[in-house]
Amino acid sequence: MPLHPFPTVDIAKFRAIAKGMLAEVQGDVQSCTRDRIEDLEIAWEEAEPSLRSMDGKARTVLDRQTNPALTALRAAHPDPAAETRALDTLLSSLHWPCDSPAAAALRSSRFHRRAGRRS
Repeated sequence: MPLHPFPTVDIAKFRAIAKGMLAEVQGDVQSCTRDRIEDLEIAWEEAEPSLRSMDGKARTVLDRQTNPALTALRAAHPDPAAETRALDTLLSSLHWPCDSPAAAALRSSRFHRRAGRRS
């Protein structure tokens, strides 16, 4: 069972786009990266309502990781280091390692839901 409550297909789509953008940033292909920003936004907007209904708190964590990446990639004066940091953070949350902010939020929300049932 995955640590996150979201459909694997949605997470895989976000991850593929973010990985592609990271490769473009590292390859100094900024023009291609800017084109992929729209791909990520469209994928997020299409999936966001269902993600919110599945787990609003975990969705918010992912949203807070996505926005800085988009901001860094849209900067008037590209900063590859800032773009890489923002994309690494987003990818970390999309991979849901045990120590990622999204996994921590998910554990917390599951704990609170279970604790509420026992009361």
